[in-house]
Amino acid sequence: NTVDHVNYHMKAGFGKQSGGFGKKASSKHGQAASQMLKRAGGDIGSAHALMFQQNIEKLKTTQPEAYKQIQEQMQATRNDPNATPTPEVHERLVEATWDTIASFLPVS
Repeated sequence: NTVDHVNYHMKAGFGKQSGGFGKKASSKHGQAASQMLKRAGGDIGSAHALMFQQNIEKLKTTQPEAYKQIQEQMQATRNDPNATPTPEVHERLVEATWDTIASFLPVS
């Protein structure tokens, strides 16, 4: 489940500890990020989580094997919180994370 994945990354430092979650957005962003901010009531942390979920869900159709590997890893993490992702899963998660971050960079 993608929500579990987001929670996994929040525990690893992507979230309030880094000062980003829960803050209100004040810059202009791209259209997709603006839509997520609207859905999240202006809470950029929630908007990040929604966008991340969307990026992972896109893999279902664009890269089904990668999506399956991520889901298997999330199940392994539920069973063992110390489980380490495979290099392939780690790469996909980093890519989805940076795609999310890039979506929220101000458009000039």
